[in-house]
Amino acid sequence: MILTPIAINAHGRLGPMIRQNFYGTPPPAIPTRKQFKPNRPNAKAMYDRATTLPAPIGIFIEADQRWKQLQAEHPQHNQKFYGLSHYAPTPS
Repeated sequence: MILTPIAINAHGRLGPMIRQNFYGTPPPAIPTRKQFKPNRPNAKAMYDRATTLPAPIGIFIEADQRWKQLQAEHPQHNQKFYGLSHYAPTPS
């Protein structure tokens, strides 16, 4: 199990760690002046586990690829949109 902290700002933008999980964008490097404090030994371990595999990375991209693959494999069930929404051409 991996705990991924989620940050959402006042304008609804997602934080860097959840963007990595959803879209696969790498989180920014931790600045040297903000290194993990020595009295918190598990903080760096948590960060490393949450930003590297097997943590979920790019799940929206993977869902879109699988949706398109299914559409190509089964043209008889080809749907123009994902689900029941005419606004959603892909799962993401």
